[in-house]
Amino acid sequence: MPSMREIEQLVTEIHRNTERVRENARQLTSMKVEQDIGAGLGVVVVNGYGTLRDIQLDPSTLRYADSSRVSKRILQAVLAAEQKVERIRSERSSRPR
Repeated sequence: MPSMREIEQLVTEIHRNTERVRENARQLTSMKVEQDIGAGLGVVVVNGYGTLRDIQLDPSTLRYADSSRVSKRILQAVLAAEQKVERIRSERSSRPR
């Protein structure tokens, strides 16, 4: 049976780990990763979880753009931004603590 001191140490470690997880979640939520749509159309923005947060389009370029190409470019940009986030998260998780 663990001693009271061992239990206290475990509780302290659990609190530290919980705070680390919370801080990581805060950072991922507030992170902004931008990806260029291409052809001067604008950018898409996702957070650290890969959730689409914004699409910023340049209206002056849009008026001359083909709508099906624009939608394909936006989709490609969102997928590329999600991949960027995955790389960032992978790099962060492999760093020593």
